Amino acid sequence: MRNALCPISIALAVNILLAVPACTDRKMSELGGAADFPTVTYCDLTSKPEYYDQKVVRVRAIFDNSFEKSYLYDLVCKVGEPPKTAEPTPAETWVDFDPSFNLKSESEEAKKNRSIFGFGRVDITAIGRFQTSHGPVRFGHLGSCQHQLVIIRIEKAVQAAKDR
Repeated sequence: MRNALCPISIALAVNILLAVPACTDRKMSELGGAADFPTVTYCDLTSKPEYYDQKVVRVRAIFDNSFEKSYLYDLVCKVGEPPKTAEPTPAETWVDFDPSFNLKSESEEAKKNRSIFGFGRVDITAIGRFQTSHGPVRFGHLGSCQHQLVIIRIEKAVQAAKDR
């Protein structure tokens, strides 16, 4: 009996492994094309969190990544203007990454996505699903953030200017 199950188990495992990349490749197409996502300011998200809750949006903001913090913020909040950095970084929106966030290939998308890792501040334009907390449950390290952006893809990333 054991020998009869082995080929079935192997076939099942191979089918699962072949299906995983197909699922992640379809993620963005299932959500719609990049032009289908509304472009909003960071302040739009945080001033109307219930409206944007669970919606996929395009947003430009500062991504501040360091020890035990992964925050998104913007002190300017105007479309077309670069976001402004702050000291200390406001802890309001945590950044997480969708399972489809591509890091492993040599595609242009994966290279852009990898460009935001490491400690520091990056001016990013990202597509992601915005989430707001309901009740006592919060996001991030020690529940420090009221909101979260689950990034699906980075469209643009440049080192944030220190003097903003």
